[in-house]
Amino acid sequence: MRKALLLATLATFGCGNEPTAATTTVANAADAAPATAAAPAPASSAGLPDPVATIGADSISAADLETAAKPKVFQLQMQISQAYEATLQTMIDERLLEAEAKKRDMTVEALQAAEIAGKIAPVTDEDVATFFAENSARMGGATLDQVKPRIQQYLADQGKGERQAAFIGELRTAASVSTHLDPFRAEVDAGKSARKGPASASIQIVEFSDFQCPYCSRGADTVDQVVAHYGDKVSVAFKHFPLPFHNEAHLASQAAECAGEQDKFWEFHDTLFDNQKALFEADLKKYAGALSLDQAKFDECLASGRHAATVDGDLEYGKSVGMSGTPGFYINGRMLSGAQPLEAFQKVIDDELARSGS
Repeated sequence: MRKALLLATLATFGCGNEPTAATTTVANAADAAPATAAAPAPASSAGLPDPVATIGADSISAADLETAAKPKVFQLQMQISQAYEATLQTMIDERLLEAEAKKRDMTVEALQAAEIAGKIAPVTDEDVATFFAENSARMGGATLDQVKPRIQQYLADQGKGERQAAFIGELRTAASVSTHLDPFRAEVDAGKSARKGPASASIQIVEFSDFQCPYCSRGADTVDQVVAHYGDKVSVAFKHFPLPFHNEAHLASQAAECAGEQDKFWEFHDTLFDNQKALFEADLKKYAGALSLDQAKFDECLASGRHAATVDGDLEYGKSVGMSGTPGFYINGRMLSGAQPLEAFQKVIDDELARSGS
């Protein structure tokens, strides 16, 4: 029986993710722009003039502008790379379908009807009932009869997507498809962050997370699956990205660093994600005791606030490499945003291992 989970459709969500405003209206910009003198010669790595603006006796340097714009520029660069990749994959699929249809002396539409629509198992009442039972908590109090048509359509669309992916996969395997685009990579340095796995691993994952974000808890569970699946081939470094509307997240991150002073960062990390609704100072101290930490040393560390700068540093660093919400992961510099399922990690990691010959 086909088993579908609503969680799969929700898993890519995250805390605080916002759309990026990438464009402005040219007319409005022109109306607002002051008269300018001839621009100085380009002097920056981005080809910007230096200075880029003068304000009386003051000026804005190219370096200052590049630093301020870096997060938005990063997002645009990543979107361009993803657009090329997505378009390339679509073109490959279209060429494969056209070639297979020609070989069978039929139209592409007829081929899809035979190999995709014609091979999808019908959605049964049992499928719908099973889906509803597994996801009843997410139905907003609706009854099975009320949501049955939507569930049927969802399962039908899912079945079509799965069959289409399987058929295209068969065609790709038979045709020995290979691509040569280099994925966009950010230069992300793990620094001295807590690490799980060997620093020399072929796959370096840098995770930005917030202990109060429910999606980050799901992301942490998936990271555990990744580590279990790939073993010493992966290394995971944890960076803090407490969001401003999560009031207890910053102190929780500091507490994790305090636990790290006693070599129990990851144990404390797991405890925090298991208790996301209880992250007040008294709770943090209680968790330290439960993990058999030296209570006096932990309490002194937390009271001192000496790890606040570490947390703030991670937060600012994350923004500089394009982070806007949590969780976020960089796999050998390739960004994966939101609480993605294991399969999304596997797709990137397997591609990286293939590229490196590991």
